Amino acid sequence: MKSRSLLMMIICIAGIGMLAGCAKGGSSQKPEVSLAEKTEKAEESDKAEEEEETESEETEDTDDTQESDVKPEKKREKKSNKKAEKAKEEESKEKSLARRMTGKYSYHAAGENGESEYYIMDVVNFGDNLYAFCGRAMADDDETLEAYTFWACEFIPYDAREMASSDGDSVRVNELNFSIMSNVGKYWDAGHTGTITLTDDGLVFDGFDHDGFLVPDYDDSRLFLKDKRAGDAFTYLKHDKGTGDKELQGYWVSSGSDGDLYIRFSGTDMYIYMKNLDREVVLAAGGCDFYDGSFDCIASYIQAGGMPFEFSADYKVDEDRLTLDAEGSDLPDRLVGKCDFDRIAKGDIHVTTMDEVVFDEDSFGPYGQMEKEPFYGVWINAFKKEADARALVKEITDKGLPAFSVYSCDWENLNKEPYYCVTVGKAASESEAKSYMEDAKKAGYKSAYIKYTGNRIN
Repeated sequence: MKSRSLLMMIICIAGIGMLAGCAKGGSSQKPEVSLAEKTEKAEESDKAEEEEETESEETEDTDDTQESDVKPEKKREKKSNKKAEKAKEEESKEKSLARRMTGKYSYHAAGENGESEYYIMDVVNFGDNLYAFCGRAMADDDETLEAYTFWACEFIPYDAREMASSDGDSVRVNELNFSIMSNVGKYWDAGHTGTITLTDDGLVFDGFDHDGFLVPDYDDSRLFLKDKRAGDAFTYLKHDKGTGDKELQGYWVSSGSDGDLYIRFSGTDMYIYMKNLDREVVLAAGGCDFYDGSFDCIASYIQAGGMPFEFSADYKVDEDRLTLDAEGSDLPDRLVGKCDFDRIAKGDIHVTTMDEVVFDEDSFGPYGQMEKEPFYGVWINAFKKEADARALVKEITDKGLPAFSVYSCDWENLNKEPYYCVTVGKAASESEAKSYMEDAKKAGYKSAYIKYTGNRIN
């Protein structure tokens, strides 16, 4: 009997050992993580970062409260807020400089031009590429600073590692400006070189050939302070992280001979990005309404000052492959019709540097780098819609005459109401302009007249 009990005990002990061995062996193999799962985790991390930023923004106004006036529960809340801010600071050290520089900024130009106005910018990134929606705004109220004249700025680094740095605070760049309101949407000129430095208060701009906006004529630098009132680069973003198609979330690329076309989905928001090396960036963003395998989107381009465009698309996701079939008159040509994309990580987005940029005759407007000096124009017509002005410019140039359009608000003597004004030629003197006017009238533009633009104010 005793021997039988002993035998049963030995069998039980051996069984337990085998089970323990199986459990240990089973835990040694880790399942593979797909790119889609990594992207979903990255999106969740981005969402967490944004939520922490929001919580910090909501509590930052309480930091100046006197300790003696704070109740015990408020003190605990304040300590908790400080811990959150410290955690946020630690986490921000892991972000690239390009990401840390994003945000809204302003410079109060009171008294410099005889009136009080603000220079504003909304700095945005795509990957570690940095861009800004810039403008001038009047302080009509204390809540918003909406630009009355605006443009886009590309901050192209000379060294991509500076933009990607998680501990550096400065980057040397070349600024390239363009706008739908001037120079036919082309670059104004070949740019100005300077340094941007991130501080606790905002962004310090040094150099830039004293362009008058980033750096004044009378000093070598200018500080743009953090300012949430500045107008949005992208008006139609929904910032709704909780909805949208989960399969779409993250970054996608369609490679082509004329450059890579990137898109990003974040919740219900979509971003479109393409950087050709000889022309201005394509950067648009907006909010989407999703249906079963399709979506409608209202978006705007960074240089458009909130002017919307709409498009629709059908889509199909097959693991890390996305096929879009999009329709819309204002979409980049590459995105119209069927287009295939491959899923990528955020770090796979190429950072364009100045050694790659190539300027040619198509990089600038019809007269090359944009004239900043006043001129005499032979004015043919003016339009509220830029498309109408472009159509007239094409009609005139098809007749063999030089023509281009300017935005009236950019010039001292032109209409203060926003119009796209078409001129035949530009002249340094009124007598020189008369020859252009004769050519214009012979071509059928009988109402053509000469007018001096006055100084450029943008």
